[in-house]
Amino acid sequence: MAESNVDLPNRVSSLERIAETSLLAIRELGINQREFALNLRELAAQQRQTQEELRELAAQQRQTQEELRELAAQQHKMQEELTASVQDLLGMMDEQRTGMEVFRSDMTTMQSEIRGLQHENRQILDVLLNRQNPGEEAN
Repeated sequence: MAESNVDLPNRVSSLERIAETSLLAIRELGINQREFALNLRELAAQQRQTQEELRELAAQQRQTQEELRELAAQQHKMQEELTASVQDLLGMMDEQRTGMEVFRSDMTTMQSEIRGLQHENRQILDVLLNRQNPGEEAN
């Protein structure tokens, strides 16, 4: 027992060092846990902010998709109207072409009639001139 009494102060001293080291380790662990908890809170806040930004982006995406659908519908309507206008224009051009052909035909007929009348007019004029100047025919 005498040996254990001599060794007792060394053991106490050793136990005190172990206790001090343990206390320091526990304090360090507590500090690390508080830092970890702070980091977790910061990460959670960042995650909430990111989720909110994602929700806003999703809303913007839905809005953009709706606008694109509206633009596509407008474009389709405008394309249909343009197609109808072009078809109307082609119809009018065809009617005009037909009208021009009728006009040309009528003009050709009138020109032919005018030529015939000019010929008749010359003949009538010649007859009238011959009646007025009967003596000139004898010369």
